[in-house]
Amino acid sequence: MPGVQGVQVDLATDRFTVAFMAKDVSVDRMHGAVKSLGYVPITVSSAISTTDKSTSSEIPEPVRSALAKAKDDRKLLFLDFQATWCGACKIMERTTFADNNVKETIKSYVFLKVDADSDAVATKHFEVVALPTLVVLNGSGDEVYRHVGPISAVDLNKVLKEL
Repeated sequence: MPGVQGVQVDLATDRFTVAFMAKDVSVDRMHGAVKSLGYVPITVSSAISTTDKSTSSEIPEPVRSALAKAKDDRKLLFLDFQATWCGACKIMERTTFADNNVKETIKSYVFLKVDADSDAVATKHFEVVALPTLVVLNGSGDEVYRHVGPISAVDLNKVLKEL
């Protein structure tokens, strides 16, 4: 369906999440499609698409403080943009971020989870358009890595070790 950005399925609960752009497909049409599959639609709005991008080039909190710590510690800053309603984010939490090798590798970074809804200004500043989005910044605040969507523990660990 035009306007659909992605579908995440949770087989354990027989639920799925459909990400879509309201400007490209109407909520009523999306609800109709979900109902036709025998499900009851629930709409969860995200602040990602409704917050104006900051006109300031200054990095917003909480990222600014984490970046200062990364600079002081001479580490890279690893940002995990996620949301409570994001199915792929939940899966990565249970798999990728639960992996012992990834946990060990992340210790060499300053790690910050950024809730895309409650930290919408930071989300817009970094031009996050889909979740999960992983961003790594150097001490100067320059982006050195970005990944959008789920990533396996093996692949993430490989990338993080190479940076």
